[in-house]
Amino acid sequence: MKALHLRAFSLPFFLCHSARRRRATISDDALTVCFGVAPVVLGGSGHCGERPGLDPPPSHQVPYRVLALHAADSLVWRGPERRVRGSERRKPVRKEGRENCQKNRRIRPNFLGPPTKRPRFTPRPASRTPAPAAMILLEINNRIIEETLTLKFDGAANGTKPEAVEVTFADFDGVLYHISNPNGEKTKVMVSISLKFYKELQEHGADELLKRIYEKYLVAPESGYNVSLLYDLDVVPTDKDEMIRQAGMLKRNCFASVFEKYFKFQEEGKEGESRAVVHYRDDESMYVEAKKDRVTVVFSTVFKDDDDVIIGKVFMQEFKEGRRASHTAPQVLFSHREPPLELKDTDAAVGDNIGYITFVLFPRHTSTNARDNTINLIHTFRDYLHYHIKCSKAYIHTRMRAKTSDFLKVLNRARPDAEKKEMKTITGKTFSR
Repeated sequence: MKALHLRAFSLPFFLCHSARRRRATISDDALTVCFGVAPVVLGGSGHCGERPGLDPPPSHQVPYRVLALHAADSLVWRGPERRVRGSERRKPVRKEGRENCQKNRRIRPNFLGPPTKRPRFTPRPASRTPAPAAMILLEINNRIIEETLTLKFDGAANGTKPEAVEVTFADFDGVLYHISNPNGEKTKVMVSISLKFYKELQEHGADELLKRIYEKYLVAPESGYNVSLLYDLDVVPTDKDEMIRQAGMLKRNCFASVFEKYFKFQEEGKEGESRAVVHYRDDESMYVEAKKDRVTVVFSTVFKDDDDVIIGKVFMQEFKEGRRASHTAPQVLFSHREPPLELKDTDAAVGDNIGYITFVLFPRHTSTNARDNTINLIHTFRDYLHYHIKCSKAYIHTRMRAKTSDFLKVLNRARPDAEKKEMKTITGKTFSR
């Protein structure tokens, strides 16, 4: 016989078997239900069979139209060996059988045992507003650096002969990395970074911050680069994982000097310090200013397409309304074409494709415990915004292409109406066909 195995998951599974619906006799069928240990066989004719070893009471003749199974139960239904003929399928259900089904519907089958105290499952009503999907946050570390150093140090620990490495790759904001062996020494790996705006970061203590983080790994910069780190594969430190993680965060640590300086100004209550201006791109800038009760960070960004301006406004509107969901979120302001009031007396650019995003960071964001996370998120904001604008456009284009393809299929299936032809009979009468 053919067997069909059904398994119930979170909701109770209801097996509906009705002679009225199937319009067929099932005297050759067998139904086996497993409740934990001993299976119970339900015989044919649409009635519950007897449990082995027990004498069923007179009320055991209960139709198994509806049978509830919980999550821990399983069910095996063995179907009929022969096909049901069409004549048998059309046999009407007797009125007596229908009345018996109505009479015995509320009777609990004895093989189910006494009712348990298990609470009845009530499914939750479906929410009309789906939960918002979390947007992707860009990684603050460089994975190429981390994977390369991990591979080199693991090979040195295993006694593998070191191989030469020569890798040059780019990152956001025009940053360029270079991993190489200085003077051809394969046991030493140098990681260098080039930033076009590094001189502006030096004015805010970038060199001091890097010396504090990298200490003995910081060496004289390679020609054409601003910062270089040198690692010796013969000397594997105990904190190897932390060392590799900090190497991958080289760009982030260069940026952090500006924020740490002005966070400290706000913490000490200093006001009137000159505003920091960092031209992190050719035509885009970042402004940082400290007050007694807040730190203001302003990003200027250029939207190259008119569509980017519209999508960018939608994103900024969501950032503005973010404070409704979380009162601890920083205040976010967006201005289009003209710079905010804080930059009125500066050389801030003005234009139809220029936008300014202002973050107002309060002491809860600049405190010692929270400032690292704040720097991690805010220094990649410009890249984060444009990344999601491009992803949104790609998604919209994909949907448009799919819809266009569906419309073309409909047009290809369409048939033009046949033209009516006028014809004449022998007698000269005309008719259209």
